[in-house]
Amino acid sequence: MSDPTVEQRLAELEAASDARRAELRSVLDDLPAALSRRTLVRAAAADLRRAPGKTDVVRRGAKKVVRLATARIRRRPSTER
Repeated sequence: MSDPTVEQRLAELEAASDARRAELRSVLDDLPAALSRRTLVRAAAADLRRAPGKTDVVRRGAKKVVRLATARIRRRPSTER
């Protein structure tokens, strides 16, 4: 009942997925084991200082913070029951 072309396509997709997974693992191996928040914030600040479109970067960052805060508030269980 199974179609050989469907099974072949699924095998190809699985092989491609395995290849991507291996590539991601190799990228992760190249990253430092731990990165402190302070280091991350300093790097972001240095990148922002060198960025040509500072206003766009700040605007996108502010939108992201608002979006995250809104999502967190929406997920909060309601205490009024």
